[in-house]
Amino acid sequence: MPATEHFFRNQNRMHTVFAVSSILMLVSTFLMMVQDQTDEWRVYQRKGFSLSAATKERDIKALHTTDYDAEHDRLLAERLKTENALKDYADLAADFASQRDVAQRRVEQFSETLKSFGAVRDEERADNNLAVRDELPTDATMAAFNVAQ
Repeated sequence: MPATEHFFRNQNRMHTVFAVSSILMLVSTFLMMVQDQTDEWRVYQRKGFSLSAATKERDIKALHTTDYDAEHDRLLAERLKTENALKDYADLAADFASQRDVAQRRVEQFSETLKSFGAVRDEERADNNLAVRDELPTDATMAAFNVAQ
């Protein structure tokens, strides 16, 4: 194809045709949407929705009797009482948690102490085993092990 600046069709006319066809497509899309939303059954559907809402509202109002209001007030009072009791238990739980933390720290301290005693005992046992291996007198090492045990 030769490299020239001449086009097969007039570019201004092509742009005009494209702009007009784009606008027509946009208008036709909106018209299709309007036609889709104006179905004859939509009127009945809206009326049905409003009737359903009115029926539910009437049923809710019918439930609001003096017995209902009294039960509602009683349950609210019970809820407040339960929430206050839970607050008291929350305070107790915080106290128990702090006591548990203190006890856990003491258990860890005892565990470390026990480990160090175990290390001393293991050292005495190793000394006794070495004495047995080397055929040395084991009376002193066995006595030290028994003390550590």
